[in-house]
Amino acid sequence: MIPSALSRQTALTRRFTALLPPREGVPKCRLVFRRSKIGPNACALSAGEIVITDELITLLDDDDAIMAVLGHALGHLHQRHMMRRLVQSAGVGGVTAGLFGDVSSLLVTLPTVLLDLRYSRDVEREADDYAIGMMKANGVSLSHMIAGFKKLEKLNAESSTYFSSHPLTSERISRIRRSQTAE
Repeated sequence: MIPSALSRQTALTRRFTALLPPREGVPKCRLVFRRSKIGPNACALSAGEIVITDELITLLDDDDAIMAVLGHALGHLHQRHMMRRLVQSAGVGGVTAGLFGDVSSLLVTLPTVLLDLRYSRDVEREADDYAIGMMKANGVSLSHMIAGFKKLEKLNAESSTYFSSHPLTSERISRIRRSQTAE
């Protein structure tokens, strides 16, 4: 990744650090801004860094939608999704190898991959719920989060949920709308 060219880094960092989390015990984190050849993206790293690309900030062009993305990434950190995923993947791989013995690596790996994708979708939903809670805790309308997903949906064609690590965008938007009506 290439260093960011955004002049808004300080303003976005201040805004994010001023937000109230939806629950206590938030891990320390640091925002890292980067330009990327892979396009709009954000991710949480186990070291407590949240990386967001200039391309995603430009695409969303709405600070509240950007805060929802950062809240989602903070949710991954706060809920220790990466550590849980590592433990889960190692456990499934070990059980699969034990059940099937010494067979081709494809046969051993396939169940692990399929279960990992399902697990990934579940943690993405948890991170979405965390971001929803964060937006609500700060009085920010969830319509910004929905608008952000719609922009991302236009960029990426929907793929099969069976082989996707993220829930369908339409499902994610429906969850947000249900959360709005539950208020």
